[in-house]
Amino acid sequence: MSRAKQPRNKAYHRRPSGARTLRTQPWKLRNVFQPLDDILNMMESTGFSDADRRGTPIFQSQKDSCWYTSAPAINGVADWYEIHARRSGRTMPIEPLRRVANKLHYGSMVFASDVADMRAALATLRHETMDMTEDYAHSLLQTVCIRIELERKTA
Repeated sequence: MSRAKQPRNKAYHRRPSGARTLRTQPWKLRNVFQPLDDILNMMESTGFSDADRRGTPIFQSQKDSCWYTSAPAINGVADWYEIHARRSGRTMPIEPLRRVANKLHYGSMVFASDVADMRAALATLRHETMDMTEDYAHSLLQTVCIRIELERKTA
């Protein structure tokens, strides 16, 4: 064997699957942020949001084609980043998300400035999410699910 082609003696060690960053998994980011972008696009283009028979704002997920209520979904994303802010010590722009979710929940008028603020916040949150590992994001999700169940039990 020539000197240029020496055998590889280094053992292959596979990295744990949860250590991959979400930057390498764009479909997961799309599943989180695409419904929020769709809600904002609809509010910008028509001025309204889809609603069910009772008037509750809803949206259809592209992932599973199911309909979900908008306000709890937006609040869930805000809860997720609130926990991340507490764990990381960095401030996250979740106030615009909470404001739009509250306005949708109570049937108030959502202004163009609210939509623009939420878009800017989502861009920041999307950038923050790209450097998270899959395991860290899953632990945040589990914490949010536990928090929601505890709130449901105490209410």
